[in-house]
Amino acid sequence: IAVWPSWPQACILPACVLACAKWLTSVIGSASMSARRPTARLELPFFTMPLMEGGSLASRLEKGRPLPNREAAEILVNVARAVAHAHSRGVLHRDLKPANILFDAAGAPHVADFGLARLMGSDSGLTRTGAVLGTPAYAAPEQVRGDPPTTAGDIYSLGAILYHLLCGRPAWLGRDALEVLRQSSLSEPPTPKSLNPSADRDLQII
Repeated sequence: IAVWPSWPQACILPACVLACAKWLTSVIGSASMSARRPTARLELPFFTMPLMEGGSLASRLEKGRPLPNREAAEILVNVARAVAHAHSRGVLHRDLKPANILFDAAGAPHVADFGLARLMGSDSGLTRTGAVLGTPAYAAPEQVRGDPPTTAGDIYSLGAILYHLLCGRPAWLGRDALEVLRQSSLSEPPTPKSLNPSADRDLQII
């Protein structure tokens, strides 16, 4: 991603790109993402991200079938560790969902799309996309209400993702986002065992 000087507010955007890139690099804690100026002549701030060749978790769930218990657990453990690392750096993701979990060529899951992320204790997120942030089927009720974000919101989303992995469908289904939000705020979802008799009991408790 690069910012060209001809863009509107060019004097501000390059600094924003560099700040975002450095922030992401801090969260990831590896050399897989970087921010730098490629040449003194061009002076175009940019950062790069590795190609995720394995597709998304959402694509694995498109057929509406549950994943095997062990596969579901292994995916969630790795994703939870990544989210815990972000939390340890003071970052809340706020939009965890299957579409934002990508796999590399070796099949390892990675958390993607920090577009709604927020620093703990800050007054504003990196982006604003409307009054309701997140994806209804995976967003915690308090996040939908607009309460101050906490790590609990991301943990709730991890649980919602695990439910989808075990059941082959989200916890709540509705004709539109408002109906899904109403259900998630006012009702309990069906137990995983009622939708998938082979769902592991311990995973269901989680």
